[in-house]
Amino acid sequence: MGKLSTLIDELRRRRVFRVAAFYGGIAFVIIQIIDGTFEVMGIPAWVSRLLIILLAVGFPVSMVFAWVFDITEKGIVRTKGRPADAQRKAQPLIGNKALATIALAAVLALVWSWFGSGSREASSIRSIAVLPLTNLMNDPDQDYFVDGMHEALTTELSKISALRVIGRTSTLRYKANPKPIPEIAAELNVDAVIEGPVLLAGDEVRITAQLVATRPERHLWAADYVRDMEKVLVLHKEVAQAIANEIKVTLTPNEDAQLASTGPVDPEAYKAYLKGRHFLKRLVEVDLYRALDHFNQALAIDPKFAPAYAGIAATFMRLAVAYLAPSEAYPKAKEAAMKAIQLDDKLAEAHLILSNISGTWEWNWNESRRELDLALELNPNDATANLYLSEYWFTRGDPEKALRFAQKAQELDPVSAEISLSLESCYLFTQRYDEAIAQHEITQQLEPGLFYLRSRVGIALLEKGLYEEALSAFEEAERNLGRPIIDRPIALARMGRMEEAWELARELEGTFEGTYRSPVHLAILYVGLGDKERAYTWLDQAVEERNPVVHYIPIFPGLASIREEQRFKDILKRVGLD
Repeated sequence: MGKLSTLIDELRRRRVFRVAAFYGGIAFVIIQIIDGTFEVMGIPAWVSRLLIILLAVGFPVSMVFAWVFDITEKGIVRTKGRPADAQRKAQPLIGNKALATIALAAVLALVWSWFGSGSREASSIRSIAVLPLTNLMNDPDQDYFVDGMHEALTTELSKISALRVIGRTSTLRYKANPKPIPEIAAELNVDAVIEGPVLLAGDEVRITAQLVATRPERHLWAADYVRDMEKVLVLHKEVAQAIANEIKVTLTPNEDAQLASTGPVDPEAYKAYLKGRHFLKRLVEVDLYRALDHFNQALAIDPKFAPAYAGIAATFMRLAVAYLAPSEAYPKAKEAAMKAIQLDDKLAEAHLILSNISGTWEWNWNESRRELDLALELNPNDATANLYLSEYWFTRGDPEKALRFAQKAQELDPVSAEISLSLESCYLFTQRYDEAIAQHEITQQLEPGLFYLRSRVGIALLEKGLYEEALSAFEEAERNLGRPIIDRPIALARMGRMEEAWELARELEGTFEGTYRSPVHLAILYVGLGDKERAYTWLDQAVEERNPVVHYIPIFPGLASIREEQRFKDILKRVGLD
């Protein structure tokens, strides 16, 4: 203790403690200025790191200076040692060189703690979300471009199987409703987020990507990327590769090849393509045809731009849902998807579309599964692909496996109303009616405009035997939709009110004139009314016209009562689902 006390007295006499406190205070202020202003001013991250390293290295230098020298009225002079008698009484515990070595070791430990902990934190990241990028152009007309950059970066990161990458549907919700990063992290269950601004100036694109850990919130990495517009596809891959390197995920050879550099793109073709993607997401008929126009404009500029063909295929698939006869839409979708793959066989979207066509239109389920496996290999984080796999297992008679893949899709896109709706259907198909009702409430919270789908709650209540509650749910759905639905007469029939049920059914058939209605749904109506002949007539028509939902007939609750009949099994054989 005597030697330690002597050392402390000597450090105090030479003012080392005072210099350390002064230096530490100044360094703290400088670091706060760096953290609060450099990023906003667009100063590269390496400058911040360099200044912090210089401050750290300067600490042992200042300590040695304080030990050896003193500032007096006569200027800087060498500090006098202790009197000889004091030295004889208590030899210094440590010399100048040893003190400098200890101080340097302490600083190195500090630097390792500062940077090494960030590195360790980055290497523990296994789930990530790309938040909507900021439009630095301050021009709403350029939102389509910024949204396209956001989608492209999400897609590139989604190719990494070692990461769970949140789907864009979920992250886009924070564009109109921004929240603190910890709150977003809790909702999406992610370890980190990517954020940053995008600037398009002439034909030059700049993106500043920032990696932020979420538990707790902490900036881990940031970098600027500037490329000519013709190299924008290269830019997306470079950012994704840099993030993968920073968080130290292991890429498979196939993933490494996918993130390798790609060729140039015509700037105008790419802008037209992004506008097409912008309208494709709106799902309204007029906007879908606008999307087609923009994709065709892109191909007029660059006939070998594969993503534009994939965009055309996706548009025809969506038109087939409600606006275009399947016999017209599916062949056009397949032609465009095949062309996209001929130009670029690494386009996961095109393989996914071919999987859908092979199954729901051509009933070639083996080919559908092959294309689906290719799509998932190219993009393992595709929530839609996992939903398709869920549908596949329903058609193969394994509802529990189907449910697992639907739940995985929700993990990848946790606040997507569309996926929540699909999960709700899975609960219905697996006869988990209470869970279906609970999931519907979640869907309504995610997308309040879907009240017209209240009929799904009605179906669950109907199968539970709660007829009055089911009828009330169907009536609410009709009010929200503005037209009658097939489920209400089925509820009336279950309640024994057959005359009312048939009267309403005839009224429904009158409202269907001049409007396309799925034959499968009409078959469900007549099964519910006990008229099997009419039901089979409509099922036969659904098969003849290759209705897009015909592959659901083995699992629709409304067809359960005829599922074991030979006539029904013969229909399944025709569809390839026996």
